[in-house]
Amino acid sequence: MSGHVLQHSVLFISSRALPGLMRRRKKEYLSRCFRLLLDTRMSDTVRSACFMVRQSSPQVDLVIFGIQGSGKGTQAKKLCAELGYEYFEAGGELRKIAGSGSKLGETVKSYIDVGKLVPHEIIMQVVAAAIQKRSAGQKILFDGIPRDGDQQRDFDAIMTKLGREFRCIEIALDPEEGERRILGRAKTEGRKDDASEETIRKRMALFQEKTRPVIEAYRARGKVTDIDGRGGVAEIYDRILSTLH
Repeated sequence: MSGHVLQHSVLFISSRALPGLMRRRKKEYLSRCFRLLLDTRMSDTVRSACFMVRQSSPQVDLVIFGIQGSGKGTQAKKLCAELGYEYFEAGGELRKIAGSGSKLGETVKSYIDVGKLVPHEIIMQVVAAAIQKRSAGQKILFDGIPRDGDQQRDFDAIMTKLGREFRCIEIALDPEEGERRILGRAKTEGRKDDASEETIRKRMALFQEKTRPVIEAYRARGKVTDIDGRGGVAEIYDRILSTLH
């Protein structure tokens, strides 16, 4: 397909007036189009056409929830790669800023170096700084934040202050299935931290105690979409895409 034809095809399928069948074809087409962005052989014309579609999607941030073993980290990274989100993972962001040499980074580093938990107030400063350094038009995918009621309160305040809209998805999975996946991963990847059933159950109990109320509060505000977490990675990813387009 020539760049000229593709560009006009992309503009056509961006129309909101498409019937249901064409909307589905649009979604599948866009997914293929985004993957082409990784192909260095693609012409500048074709690359520009793909970016036009990518940038035309609503600039709404995404918060992803799920119990351990739900695969939310894997899905988050796929969404970022294909739909243009920037990935914010709380632990990773703390480690990144700790090595930045900034004043805030030095404060975070002082806790990490001695094995102490970073205080809530500092975590939220890191969240605010990470959001502010991104452009208003850049979508962000949040993984691991907000984790509890205090984080939710301050996260909502930061997002409101900065004028950013967000929605949430929860990858729903039965805890027993989550535990089975984690134990299987521990065997194949040699992850000792995932090899204890007792540890896994404690983490899941903590999720229900601390994070479940956050999800339900957002659900009451109409912000949460449930995703069936059963099945393979591609199957779950397709379910997520169907809710986002």
